[in-house]
Amino acid sequence: VEEPSAAKSATKGISSFFSKAMTLTQVTAGSVELVETEGEEQITAITAYVGKVEGHVAKILKSAQAIVKLTADESAQFDELGVPIGGWRTTYQNNTTTANSDNASKGAKKKNADDHTLESMAAIVQFTTDYAELMDHRHEKEMSNAFLEALECLSLDLKAFQAALSQRYDFRVHYTAKYKKLKDKDSAIAKQRGRDPGTVSKAVEKMQNERDEMQRKADLSKRRLEECTQRILRESERTRLYFERSLKAAMKSYGKLQMEYNKKVNEAWTKLMPHLD
Repeated sequence: VEEPSAAKSATKGISSFFSKAMTLTQVTAGSVELVETEGEEQITAITAYVGKVEGHVAKILKSAQAIVKLTADESAQFDELGVPIGGWRTTYQNNTTTANSDNASKGAKKKNADDHTLESMAAIVQFTTDYAELMDHRHEKEMSNAFLEALECLSLDLKAFQAALSQRYDFRVHYTAKYKKLKDKDSAIAKQRGRDPGTVSKAVEKMQNERDEMQRKADLSKRRLEECTQRILRESERTRLYFERSLKAAMKSYGKLQMEYNKKVNEAWTKLMPHLD
């Protein structure tokens, strides 16, 4: 038996590549249907579910990142809020000092009122500083909290599952290409036999040997597709539960953090309130 040359092997490799590429093009164009295998209906449902969930999680992550950014913005705004209030207090104090020097007969009652206003303004300025610092710490905690990390991991896990589904799709396209070539070879053999009824010509024998090799490759491609399918089906339920648990864990972690800092925010406002009467 003549050993295939490097040129012949390369030609076969190129032929296989273009056969797969042509099959994918035909599938995309809708002129060729992919071969149906066991579990196809389940895979279709899983693909649709994961695709939708991936879209939802992408929006959830975007919103979560925006929420965390709001805390940083709130810290910066409260820090800026205290500056003009402090300036107002200085202006008020200077104006009061000038007025008092011009009117020495001003009563103690008015002076007490002025002192209270200055004290209230000082308390507000101190509150804005403390609140900005509190929000800054809160933002640092949110950035290191499991909330964003869990959602980011969830997004990556969904992409990984999508990659597995995409790989299976490639296996299916590959098997379809092998299957199609096999059926084309069957038709060619039948046509050749029709030309030499009752005999097995050398041409038919050669074509049959090629068909046997095609069958071997098609069986290998089918087995790889079936193994990938079974792996996805086995993992799908476990993965679905993992996705849902990840979402709940992320929200639980974020909720605990917010409860902790909401308590601190309430304490800060409670401390300020007596100065505002």
